[in-house]
Amino acid sequence: MSAAAETELNVALRRAKDFRGALEVAERHERTATVSFMDEARASGWSWERIGIELSISGNAARRYYARNRRKVRSV
Repeated sequence: MSAAAETELNVALRRAKDFRGALEVAERHERTATVSFMDEARASGWSWERIGIELSISGNAARRYYARNRRKVRSV
């Protein structure tokens, strides 16, 4: 591999890693915000179906998302 090709490859790798890192941060923020919303909605008496509607998912999907992600948010 030529030096120029190696440099291009390393630039592309660095860019991919930078975007992957930014995506991980964004996903963490999204998870925290969504679980916080769900906590407040449940405290206000909203059903899982209503929460799901607001998030454009089913009520069952909302409940499963919450069950999977609340530990991740609270352990951070």
